[in-house]
Amino acid sequence: MNEATEFARHLFSSTGEPPFDDVLNGLREVGVDRLVEPGRMHRHVLGFVQLRLATSASRELRIHHWPAGASFAEEPHTHLWDLTSYVLSGEIASTEYAVRQTSDESPHRLFVVKPAPAGTVREPTRQQVSVSIVKRESHGAGSSYFVKHGVYHTSEPSSTSALTLITTSAPMVDYPLVVATPQSSRLGHAPMAPPTSQEIDEFRRALWQAIE
Repeated sequence: MNEATEFARHLFSSTGEPPFDDVLNGLREVGVDRLVEPGRMHRHVLGFVQLRLATSASRELRIHHWPAGASFAEEPHTHLWDLTSYVLSGEIASTEYAVRQTSDESPHRLFVVKPAPAGTVREPTRQQVSVSIVKRESHGAGSSYFVKHGVYHTSEPSSTSALTLITTSAPMVDYPLVVATPQSSRLGHAPMAPPTSQEIDEFRRALWQAIE
């Protein structure tokens, strides 16, 4: 078992979510060179680079890097699981939404996101919905925030770049949901592509600056 996996197992064994200082000290003990394994990294369709540190039947641990100059445009969506995000550097804007079924001529529709051979596919429902902001918060380096499964939210950097460590619970529901217009060009997610060598170097540099 390598150090990164051991670090993840230590976090997974904690009762509740560990304090930020414990997370940061654990990352320091493992070290950037042993944490950053290119074979565990992908470029997400939403623009960030993802490093999967560990996955079990009930938990997942990963690091997300939003590089400077990338384009991010999330739509209100839910997750299968509860998540806690630790902001290691930069600043993240987290927004929660109220999504309600409506009979009015709303431009928004509810989609179910399901797995497919080529990533995921969005299946439209007949539900027209209204969308309103419930809460918008900004989280800087050294802070953390929690998003419960089934809550419609978006997260994106409000700084030039950002780095977060994500822990998730076991899946609570069968499928996530997303709110979009029927004309949305985003019909699903293609398989995540490997990062470029430049993206790996930027990821490693950002992590080093955040924890050293």
